[in-house]
Amino acid sequence: MSRKTRSRRRQGGFTLMEVLLVVAILIILASLATIAITRTFNGARKNKASLDIQGIKTGINAYYLDIGSYPPSLEALEVAPEGLPNPQKWNGPYLENGLPVDPWNNPYQYALENNSTIVVSSYGPDGVAQSGDEIQ
Repeated sequence: MSRKTRSRRRQGGFTLMEVLLVVAILIILASLATIAITRTFNGARKNKASLDIQGIKTGINAYYLDIGSYPPSLEALEVAPEGLPNPQKWNGPYLENGLPVDPWNNPYQYALENNSTIVVSSYGPDGVAQSGDEIQ
């Protein structure tokens, strides 16, 4: 073989090592992008839950202004509960788009502490109470 033929073969393509190196770099970049996107989606879900909670609290406060007491459950924001002393005062539904579920498809939790402190929360991504990722 002449020198010209040998040099043409070397310039004609990539070695296996070069191809593997490029593939490895692409895999690393794709992994980093996936992690960044996942974090962004998780942050967006938490923000949506916070906004939903604020909307629910607004509905609870509107219910309180109309009825004079806090609702017994979140469902009372959509349908007048049985046994209201003055059912004609119920001006609901108090939530524009109905009772939402949290971004992880779990119901929001509602409690009234000390008869005056409204607590609306989501159990968070794992759907488990008191696991440290609740959103209030």
